[in-house]
Amino acid sequence: MDINEYYYLESGPSPFYSVNICESKGNLDCFVVEEISNQDKNYLIGKMENNQYFYINYSDNNKKKFNLTKEEIEKIFSQKIKLEKAKKYINKYGKDEFNLFYEMLVAKFIIALFFSPVILMLIKFKIYPKSWNEE
Repeated sequence: MDINEYYYLESGPSPFYSVNICESKGNLDCFVVEEISNQDKNYLIGKMENNQYFYINYSDNNKKKFNLTKEEIEKIFSQKIKLEKAKKYINKYGKDEFNLFYEMLVAKFIIALFFSPVILMLIKFKIYPKSWNEE
């Protein structure tokens, strides 16, 4: 899930993987994110694994700051912040690989469920091309 030109959120292929915020340009560093939230619809704010906080502006790549304390971030935004679990945030606002995997699995199951009886009927009633009968 893209945040801006330089950062994106990612998660692994199962619910047990952590959510990471990664750089797409520059050092290409990744940080584990525990909790995140939207702030004033312009900023993504969050708490990293080491109890440090960060904020990133969605539209301005230069407005970002990492390794803040909770008090510093509340002072910057002039209000108490409310964060939610990072996995829950990604499931609510964007797709991660875990959800996409299960959607594809369900689609393949439905296709198999539909085509299995059709193929069995074709074989039973011998409704297939004559070339299949040749040996």
